[in-house]
Amino acid sequence: MPRSLPWFVLGIAAGCILPTAGFLFGAASTAQPADLIQARQVEIVDELGTRLMVLGASQTGGAVSVRDQLGRTMLLLGAGPEGGIVALNRVEDQRRAANLRATGQGAALELYDDRQNRTIHVQSDRKHTNIELRRAESPGERIRLDFSQRDAATLRLIRGEQDLLRLGVHSLNSGMVESFHVSGDRLVVLSTTSDQQGQMATFAPGDNPLVHLTATPDHVGQLYTFGPDRRPWIALASHPTGPSLRLFNPEGHPVVALESDEDGAGEIRMWSKDGPGHVIRAEDR
Repeated sequence: MPRSLPWFVLGIAAGCILPTAGFLFGAASTAQPADLIQARQVEIVDELGTRLMVLGASQTGGAVSVRDQLGRTMLLLGAGPEGGIVALNRVEDQRRAANLRATGQGAALELYDDRQNRTIHVQSDRKHTNIELRRAESPGERIRLDFSQRDAATLRLIRGEQDLLRLGVHSLNSGMVESFHVSGDRLVVLSTTSDQQGQMATFAPGDNPLVHLTATPDHVGQLYTFGPDRRPWIALASHPTGPSLRLFNPEGHPVVALESDEDGAGEIRMWSKDGPGHVIRAEDR
């Protein structure tokens, strides 16, 4: 066989390969991007193979996980049963720091401390807006501010499930301050009525009234003390003719009254248990 035959074969091979390679590279340079990519999970990694972003699916919809250089999830975006969810995690322990999520008729924001205690909770819908603050060292104690659609607002200091203090403003231009025992019973109530008259009441355990101080629309002040059976014992009131002091029997009926008449003279009224009693006036001798 002639020695020039191998070079002849190589020349034929090169003539076939080079045009084919040129065709392939030319086709690759003119290829158009795909209109659709379908996958169950897409991962973006760095040069070491660490996953920095993961696009996937969950039971309620799609999810996007954004991670740091060590592959720890710092931000999570997803679809929840009531709408979108955004979750932020801390670097130190990878625990949640904040959640923002859609609710049935609004949205909710939650912030957490390093012990996973929820310290701030904000929720709003078309009827109410609630803001709740919790003490980090005592999660059972919290302050809650509620706004309603009727221009009413309530500020509550809560321990456990019981209110300790409640401040309310109502749509009828009236307000109320209430303090409570740890058992849930009211202790003191300071309020205004719809006709803008002030009131104050104190209570014994069991929500039994002890003292009631109020003002009537005609600028008459009244002070009542009550017994264990919720019936009045003593009443002190002001009238156009002067002050009035009344004592009541255990059935709640007045038995003695110290008043002044229209002429400014003092009088003592006494009632029997069965009906009218006796009246003593200052001019009587």
